Amino acid sequence: MAKNRNRSPEAEERKLRALEQDLKEIVAAGDWPESETRERPEEEDGGLAEPRAKHILADVRARREQRQKLEKIRRELPAERMSFSQLIAALREGAALSLTEVARNARVKVEELRQLEKGVVSPFEVSPESIAGVAEAFWIPLSVLELSLGQVGEPADAAEAPLARAGRGRDVAAAKQAAVEDMRGFFAARRAVKANVPPGYMEKIRGVLERRGVTALL
Repeated sequence: MAKNRNRSPEAEERKLRALEQDLKEIVAAGDWPESETRERPEEEDGGLAEPRAKHILADVRARREQRQKLEKIRRELPAERMSFSQLIAALREGAALSLTEVARNARVKVEELRQLEKGVVSPFEVSPESIAGVAEAFWIPLSVLELSLGQVGEPADAAEAPLARAGRGRDVAAAKQAAVEDMRGFFAARRAVKANVPPGYMEKIRGVLERRGVTALL
C-alpha cells in the first residue's frame, strides 16, 4: 500500500499513457473488443481508468490467443474445399468453443448458428451481417469465406490437389505440362465455386467487416 501511495502523479500518468498507446495499437490492428467501445466509453477527461485499461488489455490478449488458435486450426484443415457449415463446425470443434460463446462473439442467435452449422439453413437465407459476424468470430478471411459459401457438393479433383500429378512421371516436360493443366483446372474450379455466390453478396460482407473495423479479414 505504501508503495502505491508514494507513486508520483507523473509516474501514474506515464503508465496510463503507455496503456493508452497499447490500446491505440490494438484498435489499429482491429482487435478492439466492441463491447468495451459500446458499453464502456472513455472518461470525460478523455483518459481511461487504469484498472479498466488492464481489464481491456487482458481481454484483448485472450482474444488474440483464441484468434491464433483458430488460424492454426484453419491452416490444418482443407478450408478452401469445405462448405461454410463444414468449416465453422470443424473450427468450433477444434477450438472447443460452445455454440453460446461463438454466437455471442458473432452477434447472432444460438439457434441461428446451430442451423448454419448443421446446414439446415443456407448462409444466403440469413443476413450478411450474421455471416460477417460468424466469419469474424472464427477469423475466416474473406477469400476463404467466399469459397466456403460457394462450395456445393464434393470438391472437384482439380481443386483438391492442383499439383498432384506434377512429379509422377519421369519425363520432366510431361510433369511440367501436368502441373500447368492442374493449375488451370484449379483456377477453373475456383471460378466455378465463386460463381455460386450471389452477385454483390461478398461486397455486402466486406462492407459489414469494414464498418466494424475488422480489416484483418479483408
